[in-house]
Amino acid sequence: MRSEPRAVHGCFARTGRIAALALRVTLIATLLMPVTVPASILLLLGVTIDLDPGEFALRAAVFIGLPLVLSWLIRRSPRLTARLNRGTEVDGITAFILMIIAIGIMDGVTARILAEPAEALAILAAAFGVSILFHGLSGLVFWRLGERTAISIALTSGSRNLVLMLVIIGDAMGPAFGLYVALGQVPIYLMPAIIQTVWRSRGGRTVPRA
Repeated sequence: MRSEPRAVHGCFARTGRIAALALRVTLIATLLMPVTVPASILLLLGVTIDLDPGEFALRAAVFIGLPLVLSWLIRRSPRLTARLNRGTEVDGITAFILMIIAIGIMDGVTARILAEPAEALAILAAAFGVSILFHGLSGLVFWRLGERTAISIALTSGSRNLVLMLVIIGDAMGPAFGLYVALGQVPIYLMPAIIQTVWRSRGGRTVPRA
């Protein structure tokens, strides 16, 4: 149910992990969202939301399909492709988009935390718990593929973002979901640094590169 590959890709860039592997996995997961998320809600989670699964699938297809079409059009322009391959323009655009997203999802969060600190603390603890669970389980499952690959997959699983889900679903899952998405940004940006620290404590100077 998680999304936003660019945010995860940034986590790998900061920790020296295999960015190509992370991006590949998250892109595949995002492309499958119109099918996997409605199925998960109906069959696995038992969550009731005020949104028809078919409508969700259509919204997800639009939100995911439009950027794909735009990227395909850009790739057909040699001039734009050459400029974007330098990375500076992409980094600037990404930073601007992330800033706009952050402003949107954090709107009203401070007031909500001050009004209901116990609920906010519980949601933050849940966000950390889910992140640690996904990091640990996926790392253990794929450890036999090699330490480097296992950590890459662990970060991919545990550092995913729910912003796209929030955009697609809106208020259909209630206000608590919006607060969870906002506070969920904390483990997303802290866990890569924590993993780096743990790695160094084991004697490594940095997480090994590809």
